[in-house]
Amino acid sequence: MPRNTPATQLADAEQALTDARQHRADIRMRRRTLIGEGNEIGDALHRALFDAGRTGTAPAGVDKMRERVAAIQSALEDLQRIEDGAALHVQEADNAVTAALFADAPHRDAELAKRADALEQERRTLEQQLADLGEREEGVRAEYRRLAATAPGCGELAFDGVRPVEPPTNPRPNQGHFIPDSGWPGWFVQAVTESRRAIETQGVPA
Repeated sequence: MPRNTPATQLADAEQALTDARQHRADIRMRRRTLIGEGNEIGDALHRALFDAGRTGTAPAGVDKMRERVAAIQSALEDLQRIEDGAALHVQEADNAVTAALFADAPHRDAELAKRADALEQERRTLEQQLADLGEREEGVRAEYRRLAATAPGCGELAFDGVRPVEPPTNPRPNQGHFIPDSGWPGWFVQAVTESRRAIETQGVPA
């Protein structure tokens, strides 16, 4: 058997509170069920009386419905008293948890300090990882800018995160007015050609 320590007392008190809350919830569910049944019977009783008045016949089943409504009303009154007792039990159980937690405060304080230390260390690790990630991202953006600087007509790059919105090797409208040079690499000749074709066919401004 475990020793009767402040920690076990707190665990027992918390379990008792959970049980008390569940008991109260069960009572409330029973009460809602009875209320729903009572409303249905009340509607049926109203329809039976209305139809009897409209047709001039004796209402059928009215006495049994009234008996059931009376039984439901009595049961609801009992459940209300039971729920009041259950609510008091929940409050007492909650007070017991508070008292157990108060008695175990030094131990809980020490545990929380350990958890806080661990979280602070985890935060420092994550912050360092984020800083390293930011440096690597900026390094990639710098390489993109360096590449863009070698491509005539590329201009400044706009970035969406780490990637440029338009890669530096994509055709630019103003490149369509360049005069081809035999020293250009094939990809740039293709970019200039595509840019010129866009200007001619789509009227893209320079």
